[in-house]
Amino acid sequence: MRRPIVHGVWRGTLRSDFRRDDKTSLEIPIVFVIRQTYLTISIESFTKSQEGESKLEALIQNGRTEATRLCYVFELRKQYQGENKLTTGAGDLRLINNSKQLKGYYWTNSPTYGELQLELISRECGGVDCFEEAERKWPPIPFA
Repeated sequence: MRRPIVHGVWRGTLRSDFRRDDKTSLEIPIVFVIRQTYLTISIESFTKSQEGESKLEALIQNGRTEATRLCYVFELRKQYQGENKLTTGAGDLRLINNSKQLKGYYWTNSPTYGELQLELISRECGGVDCFEEAERKWPPIPFA
């Protein structure tokens, strides 16, 4: 059916405009677990301190440019420390580099926004239900 495959475990970095007390922006390791069937897509996101889940997903292909985008609405299950509200948001990621990378932006109602860069690390999603499990199965390669 010529539908791109995004199923798999993706690891990368979330860069947020949220500022810490020392005024530096956040750069957080993140893992996406994308489960794709012929008719459905679901996205779970994991960092060391927060988990998210998609509520609405769309894989959009532009036939004229051959660009593919993964767009989604998400909800963060864990509330931010010191806040008593539910965080929701949306993401818009472009599938690039021979379908091995996702790159794009997200926005939340907290209100924050930022950039996501993810690389495919495995097509096998089974058993990956938290950040620590992904790190255990596929340890990050240390810089030399």
